[in-house]
Amino acid sequence: MFANYSKVIVKSEFSDGFSGSLVFLVRPFRQDGRPELPSVVKVDEFDRIDKEWRAFGSCIENRLPNVARISGDPVYPDGKEHGHGGLRYPLAGDGAFDVVSLQNYCQQAAPGDIAYVLKQRLFKSLEKIWEQKQSQIEFHLQAAYDSFLHPNLVIAYAAAPTENITPKSPNKLPPKSRTKA
Repeated sequence: MFANYSKVIVKSEFSDGFSGSLVFLVRPFRQDGRPELPSVVKVDEFDRIDKEWRAFGSCIENRLPNVARISGDPVYPDGKEHGHGGLRYPLAGDGAFDVVSLQNYCQQAAPGDIAYVLKQRLFKSLEKIWEQKQSQIEFHLQAAYDSFLHPNLVIAYAAAPTENITPKSPNKLPPKSRTKA
């Protein structure tokens, strides 16, 4: 990712995310010593980096305005089949502003400022993808659960009971009947 640079300074690590990836703010320096704009580098397992790379190409790139692009191809130091990989994004705002997570921003900003950022910036950008969203005419329940449920498990729709349901707890359950062998 930075093979043609003289040095890269890791300025900070973003630790507020929940993806499990390692995400760093870095400042690369060219061979002649001149610094480039800051970048965000994401490091994770190969399959997760590959999935993000493919999702960016099919869902975000050229479809969503005002979003950071991925700089170059993903990097897989140990080869694509094992190990980790990395993606490099330009830093939003090109480093002109301090970087804080949306969570931290919402904890310290005024309600009007939060509303502006969400409505006029974030949701306005996402609106382009939402407009292009096509509804699925035929939804296959089994296919939706195949990725995480046991393959032989069958789920069927059932009408919700109409009578009042009384919550049960272990001390209110009747004793189990035991059969003698």
